[in-house]
This record gives sequence, C-alpha cells and structure tokens, in this order.
Amino acid sequence: SEDSFQRARLKDQMSRVPLSITGIDYLIADIGTMVTIAHPQASRQISLLPQIHMVLATPDQIRLNMAELFEEIRAQHGERLPGSAITLITGPSRSADIEKVLIKGVHGPTRLVAVLIDRLE
Repeated sequence: SEDSFQRARLKDQMSRVPLSITGIDYLIADIGTMVTIAHPQASRQISLLPQIHMVLATPDQIRLNMAELFEEIRAQHGERLPGSAITLITGPSRSADIEKVLIKGVHGPTRLVAVLIDRLE
C-alpha cells in the first residue's frame, strides 16, 4: 500500500541521517537515564535509526530516581499508563552474543547526548 511504502521510505531516509535531535519526557538523575513515552503521533524511529541521538531537556523534567518517576506518572495519569510504551535509555545498546565480544549500538544509536537547557519554547 501507499502508506507502507511511505513508512519504508521514511525509515530508509532516517537510517542515513547522522544525528537526530528530539525532546524527552524525563531524565532520571541517579542512573543517568532518558525516558520517552510513546505516543501514536510520534515515531520512535527518529531516536533509534541515526548513529547519534541528542535529546533536549529542561531541569523540571529531571526526576531523582525510578520511584519518583513512577510516582509522577501515576499522579498525572492514574492507573492507565500514557502512550503505548515507556522506554528507558541508559546508553547505546550492548551485546556480547557473538563470540563474547562486546559491541555497542547494535540496536539504535552508538552515541547518546543529553543537553540540559533553561527552557523549551
């Protein structure tokens, strides 16, 4: 179909982009983790396909730890989780499945950068 052709074309284009820049939902301070909440109108591919992914965040998005993050989500959304998935990103993916050699960035970017700014406008 035309829609699947467009998705495949967009995926191919994004895989050739060296750097993607997106917003983020939260940062977890004690473990250095970026948190994204999937929404139907936003593709996760833009953060997974380029070699480098940069996120922009503001100080009010920082939570001390996982407990504080989930308390916040529950306070805002009750028992129904927002979006279709909550993704925790703590660095490039790693695998040592092949001959016990550690490889970074097997799935997703090889480098992640978080930029803390005063505010997003």
